[in-house]
Amino acid sequence: MNGDFVHTIKTTGESSHGYGNCDICGKHCTEVFVLDEARYYQLPDIIAMERNVPIGTLALTYANCESKFGHKNCLENYAKTRKNRYE
Repeated sequence: MNGDFVHTIKTTGESSHGYGNCDICGKHCTEVFVLDEARYYQLPDIIAMERNVPIGTLALTYANCESKFGHKNCLENYAKTRKNRYE
């Protein structure tokens, strides 16, 4: 699980007029969605001890992750290519 990605896709409630064309395919969107990516990492032992959580606890970070705007289908397909890219 350490290094695994988590993706969420939510509607913006707007079209390309407010957010621009799809980041993936470059075409107009009648409804723009946003993909947010986060990655699990293991808390360093010293941080875990400071937070009074078990050693080896996993947390989420947005470091080296991406956010994209576009069609829901485009974003879903893009997210599949990003899964576990550090393995």
